[in-house]
Formats: sequence, C-alpha cells, structure tokens
Amino acid sequence: QTAFSVRIMWSMGGSIETLNYKPVNSTQWQTVRNVRSPFVLPGLLAATTYDYYISTDCTTYTGVVPTSRFTTLEMCMPAKNVAAANIKVNSAQINWTRGTGISSEVLVYKEVGSNSSLRIVTPYGDPTFRLSGLKINTEYEVVLESDCPINSQPTNNQGTVMSPPHRFRTAATASCADADFYLFPSGYYQISARWFPESNKVASYEVCYKPLGSSDPQICKALSKDDITFSLSGKPNTTYEVELKTTCSDGTQYSQKDIATTRELPPCSINAAYGTITTSGLTIGITGDLANFTDIIVYYKKASETQYTRVRYPSQSTIVLTGLLPSTNYNIYVASGCDGGSSSTSGAVHNFRTLGIPCPLATNLRITASFGEVGPYCQSPDCVGIDWDYSFASSNPSFSSNFKLEELVGNSWVLRVDYTLPDINARIAPFSRLLSQSLAAGNSYRFIVTVRCDEYTSTAASRTFSIVPLDLPLVRNGQNNKAVEAEMTKIKAELNVDDILFTAVSLSKKTNSEANVLTVMPNPTTDIMTVILPNDAFEQLTIFNIDGRVVKQQTLENRSMSQSIDCSDFSSGMYLITAKGNGQSLNTRFVKQ
Repeated sequence: QTAFSVRIMWSMGGSIETLNYKPVNSTQWQTVRNVRSPFVLPGLLAATTYDYYISTDCTTYTGVVPTSRFTTLEMCMPAKNVAAANIKVNSAQINWTRGTGISSEVLVYKEVGSNSSLRIVTPYGDPTFRLSGLKINTEYEVVLESDCPINSQPTNNQGTVMSPPHRFRTAATASCADADFYLFPSGYYQISARWFPESNKVASYEVCYKPLGSSDPQICKALSKDDITFSLSGKPNTTYEVELKTTCSDGTQYSQKDIATTRELPPCSINAAYGTITTSGLTIGITGDLANFTDIIVYYKKASETQYTRVRYPSQSTIVLTGLLPSTNYNIYVASGCDGGSSSTSGAVHNFRTLGIPCPLATNLRITASFGEVGPYCQSPDCVGIDWDYSFASSNPSFSSNFKLEELVGNSWVLRVDYTLPDINARIAPFSRLLSQSLAAGNSYRFIVTVRCDEYTSTAASRTFSIVPLDLPLVRNGQNNKAVEAEMTKIKAELNVDDILFTAVSLSKKTNSEANVLTVMPNPTTDIMTVILPNDAFEQLTIFNIDGRVVKQQTLENRSMSQSIDCSDFSSGMYLITAKGNGQSLNTRFVKQ
C-alpha cells in the first residue's frame, strides 16, 4: 500500500473476475476486468478511503453489495508556513506547519550569502525550535527538509521534500528583557530551566512555577543576576507552567512563560515464585518489568521475630537467598526498586521452613546381661550393658550422641544416667559403644540415644526393658557360665519377649558376695530411710551427691547394724552412701524423690 496504489488479494472463485472500486464519498463505481489475485491497483488518490469488491460473470447482487475498504497513504508534502518569532540579538524562535506523509524533519539554516549551513534534527511532531548562538544584526535563511517513506513519495522526488526558504534578521541591540529562555524535562520528577541573557542590564531573576491549570499559588525562587539555570522538583508525568521574571537595573520588569512535562514513570511490577528450599536458603524466580528495575530487595525474618532483614540484589531473573538457619520458619517478601525511585512489592508475605540437616539415627539398640561378671562395664552382679549402632545418610556433618538411662518409679521415669559422647566424624564407619549402670532386679528401665547434628536437628531412639531375677548358681569363671547363658536363652524363647533381661543372680539365696552388701530401704525414698549393714564392724555412714560432694555424715552408735537417716531436706536425685569400719568399706546407691 502506497499513497497512490494498493495491493489486493482474494480467493479466486470464477474464470473471469472483475475488481470494482470507488472513493467512499462517490457513487460511481470503476471496474477492472479479468483480474487475478494478487492485483496491484494503481492511479489512486493519496489519503483517500475506497470501497471495493470482486465479482464474477455469474455473480448477481440485489440490495446492498458486500464491500471491503482500504485507505491510501498520505502523499509526502513539505512543511509550510515557516516563520521566525521572538527574534533577539543571538536567538530566534522558528515555527512551521508540519508536512504530511513524512517520517522526520530537519531544520537547515545558514547566514545569507554563506555556502555552509547547519542541520538540526527536530523532535518529530513538535513544529517549533529555538535557534540560539546566532550573530547580532545578521540575516539568516532557514528551510525544513522532510524525509519521505518510500511508499508515500511523489513520483518526481528522491526521498526528501523541502519547504520554501524563510529569511529573518537578528536584533541590532540587546534589551534587558532579551533572554533566551527554555525548559526541558530532566527526569521523572524534575524540569530544568535555562536562559541566556543578552544584556548586562539585568538586576535579578525570579522563577515561579505550578502545575498547568492548577489553582494553587505559584512556588517562587529568587535568583541573582548571575544565575542562568533552575531545576524544579515535582510529580511524574505532570505538565508545569514556568515563569521567568526579569528585573532590570532601571527597575522595569519583564516576564516569559513556557511549559514542560516531567517524564512518566516506567512500569515497575514484580512477581516472585518461591522455589527450592535448602537447609540454609531459598531460590526465588523473578518476573515482571525487569528491564526497569534498578535493584531487587528481599525482606526476610524468622517467624518468631518482628524485624525484617533487607538484602539488595541487582536486577536478575533468579535470586538465591543464603545464610539461613536449618529447620527454621521464615517470613519473606520481595520488592523492586525502579528507575525514577518508584517501587513495587511481590504481594503477600510468603512463609516457609528451611530443611533440617540430614542426621544419622541410632539403630540396633541392644541389651546385654553381665551374668554376674565384674568388668570395665559392670561393677556389680545386678548390671546390664547397653550398646547401639548408627545409620548414616548419604552425606552427614559431624554429630554428637547423648545416652540417658531412666527408671520407672511409680508412674514417672526418673533419670539415672545422662552421658554425652564426644563428637564423631560422620565419615567413620558404623560402630558400637557400651555403657552400663547398676540396676535393680524386678524394676523397669528405658534407655534413650539422641543423635544431634546441630543446634536445630536431632534424632532419637529408645528401648524399654525389665530385669527378672533367676534362681541359678553364680559362678564368676568356668563352664557354669555357659549353662547359665543357655538357661536364660531357653527362658527367653519360652516367654517370646525381647525386652526382658534375665540376671543369673539369685535374690532368694545369699551367695558369699551377696552376704556382704549394704542395703537401703525404701529405695527410692522420700524422707526417712533405713540403712541395713551385714555386720557390726562399721562405724560411720557418709552420703555423697552425684557431684561427689559430702551431703551428710552419721556415726553408728554401738556399732548398730541398722540406722535411720532423715533425707527429707535432700534435693531429688541419685546419691551414693558409704559405710566404713574395721578396714571394711561398702557402698550402694539410692534415689531421693
């Protein structure tokens, strides 16, 4: 499509087809017979709308004919009405009427009689321009050169059209009022004013401004005679009227006004898609007006806190937030900072929880009876050894373990042993560790193994068991040990239980080792307990707390074999009582509830 022709395409439906067309304001149809698609129709009028339709020899229309419509382009025509106004000693305002069908305009000016000229590309659609830097009392010639698109050129031009030349002469003398004053937007919130005085008779300036059409009073700023610039701060995409008031040295005043519009803020929307969560961070996908972002701001905090932490990132489509704590709940939202100082948020606050660090689990918790053996793990016949293994994830940090042994007293579990193992490197192969504690036959116990990987992540496993005494002979060494073990295995199989331990110590008989023991009743105790001694050779009882400090000492009068002790003022916990005398020493433990 051009200013004088159009290319028409259609689906052919007959052997002989005719193109019918006319200007919309005409009643006379014109025809072109025997046409084939596509067809270029020449000889049209520029900037004119046409109706058209295709007919065949077998087509008969009654009533309204179904037509289509097209409009030719404007013909490229030069600018006109070029004129100079507000002429001063070194400047002039050039105004004109824009040409038609053009793509751009260039202002060309020169001194009359000169062979060289200057070219200024003018803003498209703004048919005015202030020429400055001219010579005093000099004649100039100016023309507008317009570029034509190839499809709107007249047949006799080579791509450009020229306006008729216009001549003007600059002023011969300068006036105090002569100042080349103009405005230009310098940002989304700013408009800059600049003027070039042409006289040394200026005493002072004052710049006043307000939004165009506003009923608000002007905002004014007094300036000295040496000031030639001013910048106002306002709102984006707002037109302001700015007035330059000049006071001359003789007291006369002059005023010039101009208008300018601040820039419109760019779009600044942001959307956040929260993705992969790790033990220490979160991946965030960013969409929106990325090209307009100056930065992206991530606000996050622990769910239990009130103050957000702010982290700035350059404009990018993916952000990886790091430095978070594992197994922790967080709140987060994302905002964008945009050119011009505007901002946008990603919407509602997002809640998430970081992953916990993979942590091994204590497995294969096992209980091993001592069968009366006294060794590094069991210090008395009523003793049980406990050990376990570790299961490892594919990747584990260093970790530590804690072992607790508890006894069921009444309906409550009372702590008997609390032991923390040293740190263990996760790369070491699975291993076992044996702990022990003197236990009472007939009571129920449980042990808990906790594996802690960090401040936030841990796993735990537990097992409960009871001790059942058997009336079997006690032999510390020799073949009878195997008989005892075989008998216990047989009883366990008959009972079909795994969490019952059988000790080879008979509580119904007194072996040589059992005859020389220290007994506390009741155990646990709440206030008064009775200590029973095996003979009258003992002189003093001493009670130690779990830290090894002496909490009470009591002398046995007349070497009594039974002594009552008041423990009501003791703190709850485990204690050790020792009896000494005549070169002998016995001890046992008791619990104060």
